[in-house]
Amino acid sequence: MKIDKKSPLTYILISLPFVLWAVVGIYPSYDDWSTLSSPNFDADWAKFFLPYGSVWRPFDALMGYVVGAAPQLFPALNHVCIIFGHLLGAILVMKLSQLLGFGRAAQFVATIFFWISPCMLGTVLSCDSLNQTYSQMWGMAAVWFYLSVKGRGRYTAWAACVMLAALSKDNGIAWAVVPPVLAFAFGREDMRSASRHLLFGVAIAVAYGCIRIALPSTEYYNPDYHTFLLAKKIKEIAIFVGYTWVAADYVSIVHAASRCLPLAALTLVLSLTFVYMMFVRSPRLWLTRRFAGLAVCIIIVMSPHLLISLSVMNTYAGLGMSALLVAFVADHTKRHHPSLLRTAFAMYVAAALITDIHHWYKAYTTAAVGRDMAREAIRLAGKPVKNAYCVITDDDQKKFSSFCVLPQDAFGAQAAAVAHETQYKWPLHAEDTIIPRDHAHEARTIARRVLDTGRFDCVWLIDKSSVSIMRKENK
Repeated sequence: MKIDKKSPLTYILISLPFVLWAVVGIYPSYDDWSTLSSPNFDADWAKFFLPYGSVWRPFDALMGYVVGAAPQLFPALNHVCIIFGHLLGAILVMKLSQLLGFGRAAQFVATIFFWISPCMLGTVLSCDSLNQTYSQMWGMAAVWFYLSVKGRGRYTAWAACVMLAALSKDNGIAWAVVPPVLAFAFGREDMRSASRHLLFGVAIAVAYGCIRIALPSTEYYNPDYHTFLLAKKIKEIAIFVGYTWVAADYVSIVHAASRCLPLAALTLVLSLTFVYMMFVRSPRLWLTRRFAGLAVCIIIVMSPHLLISLSVMNTYAGLGMSALLVAFVADHTKRHHPSLLRTAFAMYVAAALITDIHHWYKAYTTAAVGRDMAREAIRLAGKPVKNAYCVITDDDQKKFSSFCVLPQDAFGAQAAAVAHETQYKWPLHAEDTIIPRDHAHEARTIARRVLDTGRFDCVWLIDKSSVSIMRKENK
């Protein structure tokens, strides 16, 4: 793989130390505390490697036991693995751009787009998203093997990569049918061959489904996977389109406590030329087989999320195919309007960097509140606590994904941040109760009742970022 001063990998590798420094320091929050890839000490390990509720993610389970054996590695190891997976994804975007015949300028634009798009933020800034990163990476690898390997090895590599994508995160099985669709769109397969290979892809998906159904599973109910609301789906589609194509500073728009409309307006304006180049300047491109094929591939890989539940993190699932769509449009623009491509992408990069840095800052600072709360809880306890209870007064603010979490989410359920700060030595057991804000006056009464049971050594009272304690002796 050749790397020179004009290669996108040159700029990515230059930025890599700064990216690693930025993400390694982010404290866990929200879903990070409860994901399968967080420290796991449960001796019944098999239930986590087998289908667990609505998911089957053995690689997450493996990471959970790795960081469980060495808690000091959490969440830094998770973050490093995620960045490494994102880097591999960027390399695959560049290699696929080459295989599909795009020029060097288009390869450059697509690869950098993949690396810095705000679409990747919910994934690379969260240690809960190891699964999303590698599901995408293995899916892209399946496409690369399909296009570059001949003979029977193509089918073996294709099937293996799709299975690895699906075992990373369930939605990865959608990649089973992407390679022949993309190959047909770019004239690398005729209709007959593409149809035959599409059936092979369906067979991979069916085999995965049969294996999963045959395995024993642990029942675990997740309401997000069982609720379909039309208004919610429209909102999720808007999130996907916005984060993928418009590098606006959404924190400054959506999150009331962080609202900064001038900054939002600046990033939005900087993004508009890129949006114009992609979707307005040459509408006839929409009618080409290549554009339509790439659009269909994006829909395929996003469909599991759009059918079940899509958050900011999940928009990453379509980023690889979206980057190839960028390469296609950029290649056309380079031939006809090279100055437009340079201007549009330079402005997009500026908008994306502003958005990325601001989102990182908010994720870092709001998550760090949980660390400070945990340290205060430890100070108030004065000594290791075996059994603890938390009474949490529900916050009246709203969080914005993993970028602007509430203090109670950063502190975590069952005092997760305290366990993290003590290297998971104590508390050995913790429970909690969340009460509405208009019942805040009942917090101490509930704490006394808990202490009266004799089961708990102390109760931490959590109200936004404030932490206080009640113990047996001062009940």
